[in-house]
Amino acid sequence: MSFRHLIGSLLLAFSAFAPHLSAQVPSHATTATNHSYILGTFVGTMPCADCPGITVKLILYAKAANDLTGTTYRMDLVYQGKNVKPFVTNGNWTVIHGMPGSPAATIYQLNPDRPGQEQNFLRLSADALKQLDRDKQVVNSPYNLTLKRVSGTP
Repeated sequence: MSFRHLIGSLLLAFSAFAPHLSAQVPSHATTATNHSYILGTFVGTMPCADCPGITVKLILYAKAANDLTGTTYRMDLVYQGKNVKPFVTNGNWTVIHGMPGSPAATIYQLNPDRPGQEQNFLRLSADALKQLDRDKQVVNSPYNLTLKRVSGTP
């Protein structure tokens, strides 16, 4: 996969949610949710074709620490060096076990109820998630596609 196709694929993955934004609100605003437990907050910088990077903040909500039914998320995308409001998306997420070549893998899939708009993150550890492609494959990239847990979150 060429560099141009890689960046295009990543931008498509992150921008696929733009038409479905429930609201564009400041990244510090809280999301209305019926879940009171934050399973984790993960932050990282993803590549951007026309800016220094996209700061991604992913908050995973659950009913409780051990209750992963009806889970929701909030993702804030801040385009560095651009004078635009952050893109804020909300939706559901689920846990998938196994991926091609790794049957024991744990994947957090955002928007499992929206065919073609799913985003997959491989759980590397309790403190790190790595973005996968839509086929649940590791993206062969020279760039860091990892989100790390913000300290102080469960």
